Amino acid sequence: MGDSLGVELPKIELPRFDGKMEEWLSFKDRFISMIDNKVTLSDIEKLHYLRSAL
Repeated sequence: MGDSLGVELPKIELPRFDGKMEEWLSFKDRFISMIDNKVTLSDIEKLHYLRSAL
């Protein structure tokens, strides 16, 4: 849809979790929506993304 309008959206950065418990739920929700819910990614790819976010 954005391509047909000539609009280029900014790249969305993967969330990072630095161990602060008060930020855990926000990280978890964003990670699930951006990575875990993607059926095109294999489990090992999802694990790689998770490890790189920690």
